[in-house]
Formats: sequence, structure tokens, C-alpha cells
Amino acid sequence: MSRRLVLVIAVLTAGCQDGHKAAPVLDRAPAPTAGSAAPAPRLVRVPGPRLELPADAAPRPAAPAPAAAPPFEAEPRDATWATETEAAVRTALRGADHVGSLDVTCRTTRCRIVAGSSHGMLSLAAAEVERALADRARHVVMGAITETANGGTVTVTAVFDRAP
Repeated sequence: MSRRLVLVIAVLTAGCQDGHKAAPVLDRAPAPTAGSAAPAPRLVRVPGPRLELPADAAPRPAAPAPAAAPPFEAEPRDATWATETEAAVRTALRGADHVGSLDVTCRTTRCRIVAGSSHGMLSLAAAEVERALADRARHVVMGAITETANGGTVTVTAVFDRAP
């Protein structure tokens, strides 16, 4: 004959600030009889303390959302700065071990770098791009990682300290 030990767990809470006490979350299960399985505990709904607002309390207006930066494609291209910066980014990534293909497009304050790498090496390629830009760009934002059967690409956007 095997013996079963039925544990009943009750959640004990201290009194709330307003003096209410919470009831146990699980109802006590009746002891099993010989030859019967222990019944599953039953969930008991317990109303929690309610926050009462004064009748004259008006909801606060929502804080305005911060202005979002325009999409990369909407930023105008400063041909001189963009051409020089694209060349500098390519030079910085020339010796990267895990970056195969490289597409660099700059605008006025941002550059989008799409680095291709072999399968399984995309995170290393992303780290190499980030390291190459770390002391040149104000922000380096990792974007989409796209995997294909032959490898994949990682898209990185670099934001530079430069007035538009």
C-alpha cells in the first residue's frame, strides 16, 4: 500500500494599509478516501482592495510623445559629407573578418550599413560593424538581421553628431 501526502498551499498575506486581509488563493482540498485520487485544488477568486478616487478627480492629460526622427529615406543627402563618410566606413570595415559584402548609404546625419556574412556569423559581423563605428558615431542602432540559405545580412544605422 502506498501512501500519498497531499500538500495544500495557502497564500498568507499581511493586512493591507486599509486593514483588509486577503483570503487564501487555493481552497483546501478534502482528504482523499481509500482508493480515490486526491482532488485538484480549486481556485478561489478573491476581490482585492479597490482604489477609490475622489469624485472630482479628473484624469491627467497624457504627456506628449517625443518627436520621432524622420525615416532614414526622408533625410536629405549631403553629397559631400555622405560620399566622404561612406568611404570612411568602408575603410574602417575593410579588415573585418566576418563582413563579406558591404553596402553603405549616408544622408546628412545618418548612415545605413548593410553587412553580409556567412551563415552563423551574422552576430560577429554585427559586432565588427559596431566596433568600427563606436568612436565615430554618436549612436549605433542595430536593425534587422535577415538570414538566407547562403548566409544573411545585418542592417545597422549610425547617427553622427552633425547639424542637419
